[in-house]
Amino acid sequence: MTCFVCETSITDTLFMIHSQVHLPLCLACKETNQEKDKVKELLEGLAEDLGIGCI
Repeated sequence: MTCFVCETSITDTLFMIHSQVHLPLCLACKETNQEKDKVKELLEGLAEDLGIGCI
């Protein structure tokens, strides 16, 4: 398993599951600007192909 921010293997260390994207996050990346940027990037990517309209 790897941290979704820094992609470091976290099999030997403590980690958490990020509450917004539900991906593993190492404690070194928790609450960093890199984490915030990666979450923003992932969440924006979800909406790119989403089409919303009225029936």
